[in-house]
Amino acid sequence: MADINNGDKNKNWQSFGSLFLISIAVSILLFIGFWYFFGTLRTQTNTKIGTVDNFRQYAQDMFSVAGSIFTVIGYFLTIFQVWKLRTEQETVAATKQEAKYLSFMENTLENIGKAKNSLKELRSRIEKVNSITEEILRSYIDELVEVKEILTKIDVNKKALDNSELCKNCQNLIDICISSFSDSIIEKKTDQIDKVASKGQINAVIQELIKVNPQL
Repeated sequence: MADINNGDKNKNWQSFGSLFLISIAVSILLFIGFWYFFGTLRTQTNTKIGTVDNFRQYAQDMFSVAGSIFTVIGYFLTIFQVWKLRTEQETVAATKQEAKYLSFMENTLENIGKAKNSLKELRSRIEKVNSITEEILRSYIDELVEVKEILTKIDVNKKALDNSELCKNCQNLIDICISSFSDSIIEKKTDQIDKVASKGQINAVIQELIKVNPQL
């Protein structure tokens, strides 16, 4: 298997080498151009006033100019490399974040589908049952709790991504259903369950889940 990181390193070194060679070429051109005009002016001035440059001082000035030019070019290279590194890091971070979101979206769509199917099956069971007992109500509550756990997990993952939630309203509606069934058990009124109202509460959860998909 090819080493992708090694390929990236080679590209970076090639890029840096090209920039280094370009900087040397530019430095030489700037040095020649600057020294040509500066040296010519200096020679003409000294000729007019009847003085001659000391070769040693002349060479020191020349190397001083060259050093200054290389220093400026070095600063620009450093700034460019820092900018390039930061841009690459931002690109990598953005790519990772996008990959995380795509994975989250795929899993969320699958889990919301499971939640809706569970609620539809529960609604169908409520509609078909002839007599609702405490045992049956407790099974309804267990199914609602499982659905709520799915939605809670979705919101935990969503909050980790961008500090927001998708299914809070759905969870609140499920809590209402659970509370309604629990009250009937506590009050010993399982035989007085309003099937139409119960199905309506579950339908409200399903409709709220349908609204989640466009938000992804």
